[in-house]
Amino acid sequence: MATITVVDNEDMLPLPFAHVWNESKMAGAITNWDGVATVDDEDMPGTWRVSFVGYTTKNVAVEEPSSILVKLVRGVDLPEVVITPEQPPAEQPPGEQPPSPNYTWLLLAGLALVLLNRK
Repeated sequence: MATITVVDNEDMLPLPFAHVWNESKMAGAITNWDGVATVDDEDMPGTWRVSFVGYTTKNVAVEEPSSILVKLVRGVDLPEVVITPEQPPAEQPPGEQPPSPNYTWLLLAGLALVLLNRK
């Protein structure tokens, strides 16, 4: 059995829940809280793809049972996304107030009563 330990390249902190996947063997594992994943003997030898959200994916060759340290490099940070409405909301004329939510519920309740009492 081989162990693959996945850590951050800069601070060497473990990366829990990183994905470790061997496409040719259709086998995979997830790292634990300590950044460690185990690879069964029947899934070796092979190339394992190690990935973690926000980091650059790395391929690692595992030929025989051993302990392998994989240092992942932080990927490109995405810029901030700002969502704005297509058109600004229409402003209320001075002195007019939009209907209160209670008024809307009152109208809906009245409509429901009318529909229920129709013959």
